[in-house]
Amino acid sequence: MAVSGSSGEDFEPTELELRDLDDNSTWASRNPDKPVIPVRNNYVKLTDAEKITAHARISQGHAKKLELGNDIRTFKANQAQALQEIAEKHGKTLKHVRDLATAETLFKPQRAVTLHNAKLHFLAEEVKMEEGKAPGLISLQERMKTDPDLHELSKEEEEALKQKLMQHKELNAKGARASHRAAAVDYERTLARMHIELGKLHERVGASLFLVGARNHINDTLPPTFIDAGDTAAFFLEQLDMTVNEFARRFQVWSDGRRAEKPKGTHLRNLQLECKCLIAEGLNRILNRKNVGMAYERILPDIEVRHKVRLIGWPENLTFTSPHKITTIPEVQRLRDALVSGACKWVKLTADEHAQAVEKLNVTPKKKRKTRSDKKVVDDAVTNADGSRGSADRGGPPRKRAKKSAASSNQIPPKSREIIPSDEESESGQE
Repeated sequence: MAVSGSSGEDFEPTELELRDLDDNSTWASRNPDKPVIPVRNNYVKLTDAEKITAHARISQGHAKKLELGNDIRTFKANQAQALQEIAEKHGKTLKHVRDLATAETLFKPQRAVTLHNAKLHFLAEEVKMEEGKAPGLISLQERMKTDPDLHELSKEEEEALKQKLMQHKELNAKGARASHRAAAVDYERTLARMHIELGKLHERVGASLFLVGARNHINDTLPPTFIDAGDTAAFFLEQLDMTVNEFARRFQVWSDGRRAEKPKGTHLRNLQLECKCLIAEGLNRILNRKNVGMAYERILPDIEVRHKVRLIGWPENLTFTSPHKITTIPEVQRLRDALVSGACKWVKLTADEHAQAVEKLNVTPKKKRKTRSDKKVVDDAVTNADGSRGSADRGGPPRKRAKKSAASSNQIPPKSREIIPSDEESESGQE
């Protein structure tokens, strides 16, 4: 479908634009019985008079916007000096004055540890050790107001109290449960919340999802769990020829057998394979492609010059080569840690860096192939009078004949029809 523009040229709409024109392309349109979240911008078709009024209003708005921008630029030119003078006048830091002047919000997605909460936590631990029971919040706040030691703390002591509270929060978030009952309750409630969230996500965007859970040790009491949203159970029946319960049971059997009575040490082969996959995935991700192969020996011409990317942050004192050629666990572990942390990563080359790589490639001598041992030796074997093959110039011995297999040499050839006796001859022979 071609559309002619004002300039006379034709243009083709993109695939995404065609999908937007299709009324049956969205999740909401394919499910008319579902409630739809209203869009923020509801555009109404304007009449000719309304278009003229809107054009005048937009022109005035552009002029006012330009005037406002000029005033803001003038203000910003003198802002730094004015804020510095205010900070010096009132004895405040420049950051504090700038935050107040620009009205920056103090909201954060995750609250940081405050000194007040750190003091309450420290005081609660002391009271719990003395009295043997957890105190109430009101009593702790009253006791903290009257405790002079908590009001005369140095910066190091305040940071130590905050660090203790952070460790306590980290323990509650990632610490192991003390009993099978506590672990089972946590497992059940967490998966219940995830089930609700997966269902809501499916209702909002129409995605099909599933989650499989199983115990990590044979002595645990966690049951195998399967959670789905969007009728993904049909996938296991149609593609894997098994039910979801059978899949969850097999997943648990695999988990038990993989970890039962096995050391938890890291194997060299697993580390090498992980490093290779991380390098290849990073290369394809930065190139936005799927099948670009990594060339370790020819990384300069095949990767840096051709694709204009470079792998930086390779661990020091470690030869750049394929991870499968690194044969010690500590060295492969260093490479794996660098790849996971992001210290070793792929980056795009600038124009100057790419030009330097091309120049380096032109200066670097090409690696020659290994010369064959029989180079310049002419194979002038000829057939002798007796049928054997030998060398006409060198007079070498005739070539050896290929050996036949024992099965073919012992096989009896079929008899000719001429020597097969007829029925009359066989009968006369018997007489």
